[in-house]
Amino acid sequence: MDALVLKDNERVFDVLPDIFLDTLTPRDGNDPVATSPDDTMQIPPWETWRDNFIQDASESLARSTWKRLSPEPSQVNLDKLDLKHFYSLAVPSSFIYCRHDQAMPPGYFHPEMSSRLGVFKLLEMDGSHEVMFTRPAELAAKIIEACWD
Repeated sequence: MDALVLKDNERVFDVLPDIFLDTLTPRDGNDPVATSPDDTMQIPPWETWRDNFIQDASESLARSTWKRLSPEPSQVNLDKLDLKHFYSLAVPSSFIYCRHDQAMPPGYFHPEMSSRLGVFKLLEMDGSHEVMFTRPAELAAKIIEACWD
């Protein structure tokens, strides 16, 4: 679902567009929040979360989810991944594309990332990047649909 699809020996930071990294800079002019001294990626500024990740939520839902976010280890974004085995698997692939996702620039998740899967089943739905909070029943239905031919 609006995922990063890495190539073999690629890392997350290799595919993130600069415009996305710019959204991690607090609007008050402070330094970017990319990493902290304890080597974690910090949560996005409130405005970035509300405007780019969960803009289809009520103010209270957006704020409550943002308050529950926590920093994540930076290393997972820096490691190059060995995906040879993944790309050799003969299992069907599906990609759920959220049409209102603003976490990345238009066209980034689909078709840019989705096309890296080769042959795949495309499912589309309305909603932001955080449809698991804003449209959980619709997302569950799409996940089930993704599993059936």
